[in-house]
Amino acid sequence: MTRTRLEAFAVFFMGAFSYGLCELFVRGRTHITMGLLGGVAMLFIHALNSKRRNGMLIPSAAIAGALFITALEYISGLILNVNLGLRIWDYSEL
Repeated sequence: MTRTRLEAFAVFFMGAFSYGLCELFVRGRTHITMGLLGGVAMLFIHALNSKRRNGMLIPSAAIAGALFITALEYISGLILNVNLGLRIWDYSEL
C-alpha cells in the first residue's frame, strides 16, 4: 500500500471513529452510516488542509468545509431518513 493510500485510510478511519464516538457520547447509540459520513467528511477536510498549505485562506477553507459537511448530512438525511425511513438522525428524544 502506498503512503498516500495509507494516509487516506488513516484519515478516513479517524474521521469515522471520531464521528461515531461523538454520537455515542451524546445519544448512547450510533449507526454505521454516521461513521462512513464522518470518514468522508474528514477526507474532505484533509484535502482542504492541503489546499490551505498551498495558499487557501483559513476562512475560505472553513466555509467550504462547513458547506460540504452540511450538504453531505442533508443528502444523507434525505436518503436514509426520509426515503428509507431509518430514523438515524432522529434527535427528538434528547
